[in-house]
Amino acid sequence: MKPKRELYIVSCINIYHETHFTKRKYHGEQGGSACNSPQYLEFGRPGTVSCAFVDQFFGVYWYNSTEVSDESRPIIYYTNSQKDGEGYLSGEFDVFPNGSLVITNVSLQHEHVFTVIMFKAITEAPVTINVSVFAIVKPRQKFPTINICGDKRVCFWKIDQPVMMFCYVNDSRPAVNLTLVTRTVYGDEQLMATPLLQQQNHLHTSTVVMNLPIRAFVTLYVCTVNEPPVLMENNETAILVQSSNGFNSTEVKPVQMFAEKGENVNINCSCSSYNSTLYVIWIRQETEVVAHNIAYNVMWQGYWINETNDRYYITNYSNLVIPDITVKDDGIYACVTGNGIREKVTTVNITVYVQPNPQYLTVDGCIAQQNCLLSVKRTGTLTCRLHRIRPIVSLQWRFVDESSQNKFQKGILTVTEASEGSTYDITFSSEYSTEDDSSDTIQVECFVDENVDLPLDWSTWSKRLDLLVPQVIEMSTIEKLLSTTLGKLLFSLSLVFPFTIAVIVAISFSCKKSMAWKKINFTDIVDDDFRQLFIQRYDNRWLFYTANKNIVETNIHRTYSVSSSMDNTNISKPFPSNIHQLNNN
Repeated sequence: MKPKRELYIVSCINIYHETHFTKRKYHGEQGGSACNSPQYLEFGRPGTVSCAFVDQFFGVYWYNSTEVSDESRPIIYYTNSQKDGEGYLSGEFDVFPNGSLVITNVSLQHEHVFTVIMFKAITEAPVTINVSVFAIVKPRQKFPTINICGDKRVCFWKIDQPVMMFCYVNDSRPAVNLTLVTRTVYGDEQLMATPLLQQQNHLHTSTVVMNLPIRAFVTLYVCTVNEPPVLMENNETAILVQSSNGFNSTEVKPVQMFAEKGENVNINCSCSSYNSTLYVIWIRQETEVVAHNIAYNVMWQGYWINETNDRYYITNYSNLVIPDITVKDDGIYACVTGNGIREKVTTVNITVYVQPNPQYLTVDGCIAQQNCLLSVKRTGTLTCRLHRIRPIVSLQWRFVDESSQNKFQKGILTVTEASEGSTYDITFSSEYSTEDDSSDTIQVECFVDENVDLPLDWSTWSKRLDLLVPQVIEMSTIEKLLSTTLGKLLFSLSLVFPFTIAVIVAISFSCKKSMAWKKINFTDIVDDDFRQLFIQRYDNRWLFYTANKNIVETNIHRTYSVSSSMDNTNISKPFPSNIHQLNNN
């Protein structure tokens, strides 16, 4: 007598044999059962041939072939929550409670069509389903590889002549189907490319090859692995290709932008729109002929890929961010956006500025950040300075009272590079003349020329000071006459007669024992005691000098002539010490 378990199996088989000629055969989902076909199981790993029998069933029987007859024996079956069969006993197969077949280690021997027969009830005809199974091998690559991009999923390439591009997937099973397309926001356009296929043992290498042409605008090429099966984490790889004879960012007038050193600068790409943009490229224009790409962004299928170097990054899918900006970041930046059919370009000229140190103007002769009064002549030169500033700015001098006749000359601006090499020291000197004598104090100002567009309050960057100048004395009629050539001639002639008389008088008194000093003073010419004009006979010449120590005429012997009231003789005496001092000063 057979064991109870063996009797149960025979009973089940007999039931099947009695009904198999009336069974229904389905492929796919029918009558409360579902098994998709084909199904792909990874080579060398456990795999499941998934079937979902949603309703309660009496039993399922799995066969290793599509040819099922009365003599065929299932590799595994599952009835009344019991598992059995040769494949189950050997450990090669297992079955889930929902009827799905489990292959404990997928091999090439399992790459065929399996048959599953499901009994919903003993009294009902069974349902037969055929399921194709393929053993797959996933390549080590996570995405198709474009030879130009290397290990990058998205890359940028600039070409100046046609270049061969190929996309490949190594060591896969089955061989993948690769296509090359150009992508736009309106869809893909498939390209004519040459497919290549190599096989070694049970693995395949698939390749597509094409020549990239020179185009007038940036083109997004996409290499795609067509499913099924799902062999890779990402089925697409893209390359942005720009021709060297494409657009020139210098042809677009840039928008001026200022940034202070140390700021995090966000440059808006004003011509971009997410819904109408496929790619964004940021280019730094070093010179008119030298430019390089610094960041780009590719967007498609609901996701975007951002590629930059360590210096920059992209935010809000198109804006370029320059963190901790330095003076080395000065220059023109171009944003190129495209949808695969047309492009737009916008440019920004960034000027990095550095506030001066110290943050105020200095004036020669004045103490910094204090009220200043300079005692000056009525004509002279004033100098003001800014230290360690960038960029170069222009300085100016002006008289605060613009209605006066006082004026500054054009002046000289001197710029020298500061010690650290990124900023400048600026000096501005200008000659002035004061014609207005209404006051002995005149206010002037040094300031930064306002034509500089830096975002700074230049009104705080100025220096006012007072000039103390001597008053202008109106010349008398005699002084005006003496200042002319004719007046000087008449004056010289007028001196001849008094000189002759003086000699005669001196001789007549030469016998006198006592001697007296003789000085001819013209003290009545000017009433101001501090500006008297003296004329004295001095070594057969006339010495002109004033109280403000200006010597008009002198003699190298430093002697002067005197007459004696006693003997009327002329004698030569040393120059008085006080007159010496005047002459020395």
